[in-house]
Amino acid sequence: MRSYMRYFYEAFALPGITPDQVLARVRADVDPRLHEDVRVGSVVMALPHMGNWDLIGAWACRELATVLTVAERLKPDDLFEQFVSFREGLGMRIIGQAHGEKVFDRLLETASRGHYVVALLADRDLSSAGITVTLGSATARVAAGPAAIAQRLGRPLYAASIHHEPLTGERRRRAGITVGTGPDRTQGSAAAEPGGTRAGRRAHSRLGRRAGAVDRRARPGLAHAPAGLRCRPGPGAPGP
Repeated sequence: MRSYMRYFYEAFALPGITPDQVLARVRADVDPRLHEDVRVGSVVMALPHMGNWDLIGAWACRELATVLTVAERLKPDDLFEQFVSFREGLGMRIIGQAHGEKVFDRLLETASRGHYVVALLADRDLSSAGITVTLGSATARVAAGPAAIAQRLGRPLYAASIHHEPLTGERRRRAGITVGTGPDRTQGSAAAEPGGTRAGRRAHSRLGRRAGAVDRRARPGLAHAPAGLRCRPGPGAPGP
């Protein structure tokens, strides 16, 4: 629960920081081939439920290519629309998926028409169509979607992981973070020119009001935490 509260608190702060601050808050350890692959066409990235994927999405839209991903259609509809506006305000392209709805063909069609980072969560699968793999000394069912999309597109598949890490020195300054006087009071300075689109900022404001309890309970400074991204080609990934 604490991890999810941290994620929402950080994510809702994103429209209020500048593009340079977004770049300073991400340390990317990626295979050099990734940059070449996205120049040629779309790539597929399999992600776990780790770290702040909205921060990484905002970074990827600036440094790699537009992020194309799927979002579950939430109820009420207004809440779903706000989440879509929020993520589109960060530069992403969202395909909504209702319960039981198949979006595979829509993903294929969209990804084949441009240069996208097709980012899909893959570390769990609640259907009967998943793939059983070895995870440590146990077995787990993971989603087959990222591999299937990459195979159909004939494009590379990358495996990525995201984690939180401390932010110090010059990188901390570029991220717009200052240190307060009290114990454990790492605070982010307000950006003079908020990043994101106008629609994204409006959605952020509405979502922030709905999540007011998160703001009150979260520890100061979490909204400005950085992230590390590690990205490597999957085994047997197709070439360009």
